[in-house]
Amino acid sequence: MLQPVAVGDHRAETGSLIQPFVKNAPVNLVFVIDAGRTSMMGKSALSTADRDMLSDTAVGFISQNVYLYCASEGLSTVVRGLIDREAVKARLQLRPEQRIILAQSVGYPADQEEKTAIDLQQIPDGKYPGEARYQELVYRVAVAIKNHRIDQVDIVDIGSDDFREEAAATIQNVISLQRVNVDAVSGATPASQALLKAVEDALSKAARSK
Repeated sequence: MLQPVAVGDHRAETGSLIQPFVKNAPVNLVFVIDAGRTSMMGKSALSTADRDMLSDTAVGFISQNVYLYCASEGLSTVVRGLIDREAVKARLQLRPEQRIILAQSVGYPADQEEKTAIDLQQIPDGKYPGEARYQELVYRVAVAIKNHRIDQVDIVDIGSDDFREEAAATIQNVISLQRVNVDAVSGATPASQALLKAVEDALSKAARSK
């Protein structure tokens, strides 16, 4: 079970000045080895070199599994070595024997929205249904277009009331910005991204049916 150790949003601290995407990535993993738990193999003591080799290899396998999962789910991921290790170590309250190896960001493809760009000028006035899945839930919306603008987005079904407040804020951003790639501005969560995909689905269907 995950245990919180630092309150707040510290995603940016796991990156560098040349990695601005880090602060918007929905998930940033930090791989840490604990020398206090990896100093023995059976009853035999490990040398520092052997311990580091085995630990680094294990991190590589874990990272590879993350890559495989992301590939199967249409997500993007990147392993990063540029980390302010001392700052992150202090933030995560790591012990002296704990060492940061790598970080790995997980998110949605940056060019996903460009590939599916929708021209509202090509969509006639009307109300269009759309849906998208997130985990076991199906998000359903009805998007109203008026004068070639997103006039209203009704949430038909989001599967759980726990997400309703966040959903309302996401929809307000869509209407204000007149586009669905709100993630680039607000760092939308995976659930919000699913709602955005439902809106995009409605607009895509509307564009195809004109």
